[in-house]
Amino acid sequence: MFLTTTCICVVVTVTITITTTTASISDAMNLANELNVPQTCLDFSSKPLRIANAKRIQAANKEQPTMPLMPLVDVLLLDTARANGDAACVAEALAAGANVDVVGEDGISAIGHAARHGDGKAVAELLSSGMTRDSDAGARTGCARWRCGDALRAAAANARADVARMLLNAATDDLHRAVDDEGRNALHVAMRTAARARGNADVRRKAHAIAKMVLRFAARVNDPEYADIPEESDENFTALHIASAAGDAEGVKFLLELGAIPAITDANGRLPRHVASNSAVLEQLPVLSNDAETLVDGTKFGKDDGALVGIIHTDYTPAPKRREGQSTWTWWSITPALLAFVLLAWSIRALVNTSAVSKS
Repeated sequence: MFLTTTCICVVVTVTITITTTTASISDAMNLANELNVPQTCLDFSSKPLRIANAKRIQAANKEQPTMPLMPLVDVLLLDTARANGDAACVAEALAAGANVDVVGEDGISAIGHAARHGDGKAVAELLSSGMTRDSDAGARTGCARWRCGDALRAAAANARADVARMLLNAATDDLHRAVDDEGRNALHVAMRTAARARGNADVRRKAHAIAKMVLRFAARVNDPEYADIPEESDENFTALHIASAAGDAEGVKFLLELGAIPAITDANGRLPRHVASNSAVLEQLPVLSNDAETLVDGTKFGKDDGALVGIIHTDYTPAPKRREGQSTWTWWSITPALLAFVLLAWSIRALVNTSAVSKS
């Protein structure tokens, strides 16, 4: 009896599974036909698309839908880019009418997702589609700030130097100036990526390459102030502050070479020199004089008008940073305690010896 029941349960389970699978395949085929894309392209987002399809059907049955629903082909484009899908499927979604500029609920566009994954082919497809659409509309926005800003920051955050190069080469405006909610532009993000890399030389090298690209792009579009823009955060760090605090001597060096000013203070009145975390960084940063116009060696410093930007300090010496888990005790701090202990031990021994002699 038990064996019979078990067999029946297994047969029912297999039947339900086969039925569900067949229904899923049927749904996917119908959806692929509806969207006019290959069924394989649904592998990246079949579940979200089915959910979106169900919502759309429910909304269509209502006389007044509560909110407009995203076209399924746009959902396909976003999900394919988000899942690092095949660039060919990105092209299929675009050919089926997907909006190249669609943005998901997370605030990230399809090109932003593709840039995060370093999918150069998908980025190229999205750029080409955007430029084609702009051309048909009689405009030329290309890789504009509003379209590619999040993509450039995503490339910087993930050290995707090849993608950053593609985006900057396609830029048609001040793309480098696009910022996130914390006021961080691509240069800030690239320098923070290099700071986080620490022992990963390859990531740091690529992040540095992106920072240099962005700075050279700024110079090409005549934006000399770009290197010194602070973040809109509690600290208001510039790129030079970020590199100095991270102990990134190489980053400090090329930032100075490409025009960053070491005399701009953060929200707490600190220069990059004041937040430097090692001597290699301090060697790169000049010591500034109190006259707010010249370096210690007498040479002038500043922008075109020669004025020095920021408040100047020369009497500030940054305290060495203590490593996590490192004790605050030093030999100098414990020497008096050791001497006192030795003296106490000697005194006790002398008393014991004196007592022993007296008894004898």
